[in-house]
Amino acid sequence: MDRPTPVRERHADTQRGLVLMVIFALGGAGLLTGAFTQGWGFWPGFAGAFFLLVAGLAAKGYRDGGGAGVVACPACGDETRIKGVRAERYLRCRCGRWSHGAAEMRLVAPDHLAAEPVFQVQIPKGASWPSQCPVCQAPATGTTTIQGTSAVGDLAAAVAPVSVQSVVKMDVPCCAQHRDGVSIVLEGDDVVGSFRSMRYWTEFMAANGLEQSSTALILPPECAQD
Repeated sequence: MDRPTPVRERHADTQRGLVLMVIFALGGAGLLTGAFTQGWGFWPGFAGAFFLLVAGLAAKGYRDGGGAGVVACPACGDETRIKGVRAERYLRCRCGRWSHGAAEMRLVAPDHLAAEPVFQVQIPKGASWPSQCPVCQAPATGTTTIQGTSAVGDLAAAVAPVSVQSVVKMDVPCCAQHRDGVSIVLEGDDVVGSFRSMRYWTEFMAANGLEQSSTALILPPECAQD
């Protein structure tokens, strides 16, 4: 199986998501009202703002990308549930193959270059980095320092007046023209890297002895280019 596969909507999953969104919005509004009018204090107000933020992000996701759906991997046929049936996405199947698209999914070409870092892998300690540029594959002329924070911490920082963020920094190869080929984020104690280049991701996996098969992973980039 190696052909484009269409995305199918799952209306029942969409309805459950909408119900949860309404519950979060009502709960958040109630907590904020109690904090401001009944003197419940900071933490109920913080929780209310957090719930409203989550509900707002969910509403924006439904508006921009549509409801829930399911899509089959163009390589092996394994099905994965998704959110945002109209949204552009990258999907890494359990078989290890990457696909991308919106209304239908196509296999990612070996030389595919995305506009944003989307091809993810957990960065092992003492990782070996291929010596070429992560974007154009030319010999690296130096390194650039990239910085990542916790995604959960970023969300908390958006609603908390004071927050503590964990930060990690890493030096990665680059050429003189490209310094945006790799990004990192903290997930618990793990550092997760994302690459723009499918070829560089493949070579990084091989250089570090990492298995390409994995649990399904979905990434919604802003755009992509071959």
